[in-house]
Amino acid sequence: MKRLKKICAFIMAIVLVVSGFTINSDSVMAEETKEAKISVESLYAKPGTNVVVKVSIKDNPGILGAVLKVSFDDKNMTLVKAESGEAFSALTFTAPGKFGESNTFSWDGQDISENDIADGEILKLTFKISDNVKVTYNSSDIVDSNLNIVKLTSENGEINILNYIPGDLNDDGKINSTDVISLRRHIVGKYDQTIIEDAGDVNADGR
Repeated sequence: MKRLKKICAFIMAIVLVVSGFTINSDSVMAEETKEAKISVESLYAKPGTNVVVKVSIKDNPGILGAVLKVSFDDKNMTLVKAESGEAFSALTFTAPGKFGESNTFSWDGQDISENDIADGEILKLTFKISDNVKVTYNSSDIVDSNLNIVKLTSENGEINILNYIPGDLNDDGKINSTDVISLRRHIVGKYDQTIIEDAGDVNADGR
């Protein structure tokens, strides 16, 4: 596959408190709650387009306060929108007044009930494509309703920038039966058609 860039390297080493893509763990001074997991989806995007990056949580122990720091090379990527996800809908979300190369997002509340504790999306970030995104945190920035530090693990994600969408052989922005038929014809050969061959290699095995 002819990948133009591999961007956004979302690597989150996490430990107690949250935050990110590329992180180092700090020592913990407070009692730890059960371990939760923060993950970032992996995506494909075409150059010149916007992409929505979703950050999610699993095994949420009841987070009442959290701080995430998002930074990136603003020469190649622009943050144009940030929204709080449903999993933190019971908390007050505060975003920067203006987005820049480094951005801090916070969530806090007075109290939460069992019905408020949920897994799922916590943050949705809309970017114009670029490189080098990372999220960091400080120890004790993410706590539960008892003000105990929340211990976290993380799962990496990345955005691969391509000049095509995998599966969209005719480059019309949709993946449908037309693409399936075109792929079959390409495999058997001798049809008068023009396709994006790299888009047909949806499992990236080179064939």
